[in-house]
Amino acid sequence: MGDPLTSLCQLEEEICTCGICSDTCRRPRALPCLHSFCRECLEQHIQDEVKKGSKAYFLCPSCKQPTDLPKNVRIAGRYSESFREDSFIDKVCEVIAAYGADKSCDLCVKRGDDVPALNWCLDCYQAICDACTSIHLHDDVTADHVVISLPEMQKLPLESVMTRKRVVPCAKHVGESLTLYCTDCKEPACGDCAALSHRKCRSCLPVADAVSAKEEDMAEVVIRLQSMPPQGMLGGGFGDAMEVLEETVRSSKERIRAVAAELRQKIDDSEKELLMKVDDAYAMLKEKIDSKGGPAKDYSKILRAGNERMQYLLKYGSDVEILQVYDTIKDAMAKMERSGNNNGNEEEEEELMFRVNFMPDDVIKVFQRDYQTMGHVQVEDCNSDDGLSSWGVTCTSRDEIIVVDCRNRRMQKFTSNGDLIDHIQISEEPRDVTCLGKDDDVAITIMKKLIFIVTVSGTMALKRRIRTAKQYDAIAYSSTLDQFLVSCLQDTSVDVINQSGDVVKSFNVDSAGNAIFVEPRYVTFTGDGNYVVTDVATNTVKCISPEGRLLFAYQPSGAHVLRKPQGLCIDNIGNIFVADYGNSRIQLVTSEGAFQRFVLARESGIHRPVAIYMSSTSKLVVVQSDGIVKVFSYE
Repeated sequence: MGDPLTSLCQLEEEICTCGICSDTCRRPRALPCLHSFCRECLEQHIQDEVKKGSKAYFLCPSCKQPTDLPKNVRIAGRYSESFREDSFIDKVCEVIAAYGADKSCDLCVKRGDDVPALNWCLDCYQAICDACTSIHLHDDVTADHVVISLPEMQKLPLESVMTRKRVVPCAKHVGESLTLYCTDCKEPACGDCAALSHRKCRSCLPVADAVSAKEEDMAEVVIRLQSMPPQGMLGGGFGDAMEVLEETVRSSKERIRAVAAELRQKIDDSEKELLMKVDDAYAMLKEKIDSKGGPAKDYSKILRAGNERMQYLLKYGSDVEILQVYDTIKDAMAKMERSGNNNGNEEEEEELMFRVNFMPDDVIKVFQRDYQTMGHVQVEDCNSDDGLSSWGVTCTSRDEIIVVDCRNRRMQKFTSNGDLIDHIQISEEPRDVTCLGKDDDVAITIMKKLIFIVTVSGTMALKRRIRTAKQYDAIAYSSTLDQFLVSCLQDTSVDVINQSGDVVKSFNVDSAGNAIFVEPRYVTFTGDGNYVVTDVATNTVKCISPEGRLLFAYQPSGAHVLRKPQGLCIDNIGNIFVADYGNSRIQLVTSEGAFQRFVLARESGIHRPVAIYMSSTSKLVVVQSDGIVKVFSYE
């Protein structure tokens, strides 16, 4: 007998968590694709989708399946109500809540009171206090219900708790239960539903009879479901076209928002700092002016205003109003004459005058002048040879195949026969993967300047993170040196780094100051410790020594020409395998940089190879840009 709390936690994680708010579902509603969400979360999601355009459907937040908008609902706030209440999820959530600390009485909460619950009704699925228990057991409707203490309930097997309540209330008719099943409409119904909505249907069976009639079909469906290959099976790719499109659109929007937010934050921070400095300067200078008796008055302005006012007063004003203004004007004239005819008997005070000015930095001036847009939206046509995708592949000592997928942010482990063993989602976009030797840990380059060390023996799990100074793309590992070889597209360099992420060597320019690489992509170590790199922009494979000396540059022409070379790997005698992406073939090159032969080509079933790896049992693993993984025996 399993621990009910453990089973509940598993249920909560797998089916009771809302895919929108990531919390336990509240008043869940089920979509046709069988994913359930909080009613309020689903309503907001549908409203957001409706605002995007005039589409007659919206996408499920979990599986991205299109779901038709409710036909008879056009009022915001009512969309989610058109979808079925998920009574099972609701029931599980009620039981989960009963296991929480300080559970309140469900009946008292409805009345606005907060009273601790002590008991559990196995028929109503409600936690109730002692007072409500007494009322509950004396009510005509609930007198036969079974009520036990919460501690007793929590000790029962989960099956006993969950299956006790066999009756599901009807959402359309209060007080009625779904006891019938309409074979025409293929939906449960209550007595009122059968009389009103299903009166023209041919048959409404009792629910128990309907289940009995479908037992054989249900058993067959279960067997077929269990025999389905796991999603992402080797050779089947990683997601259909819509999944890839939706994911890349979402990722692009996230990046645009992140860049814009960073710019706004920097501008907002600078604005606040500068405004604070202006306010500080004003306060300081105001204090200086105030200490001198305040700013000097310009009596000429008072007299000009007085002249205008006096003209109207003499024409339309009363004597009192004239006298009020006259004294002010007379006083201003006297003060102006005294200040203009100072004969030196009085020391004239020095008049204080300050200005506070803002001078933009040169960088800001250039930014204001040249700024047009944060970037550009690029559409990658994955059906064209010009499109490039990012994949990584390696093999463990047990010949298990590890594949990382940047599009869907995940890593998968397969047997050498192509059976999916395990997979994990990765929080950030992975770029490449390499095996760390006999321990069967792998290192994955991750966006945001990280390298993840993941254990892949048994269940895959994150072991540790390495933070790096640069954003690295491809990665290879040398067990002899216990160091990584990595490529950096941002500064067109290839670095050697240690297990702490510190740069040991960096190769960017040669001794004459010329750039070694234009677009370094995949990397690998040779058996004698040299570094081999594909330079995509120049269609070249370059080999450099640990001192940075160029040993050879493989840039063939004619029938052997490379087009956008990608992945690399080395066999046990030093031959170099190159993924010739643009020509859809694998080239074999000698350790001195000379062409040997085409190992695989289009006629072998290869199409736009990206990442490749030679296993310890001489199996060449190829990952194509469409996500399909193919394994070839190499003699």
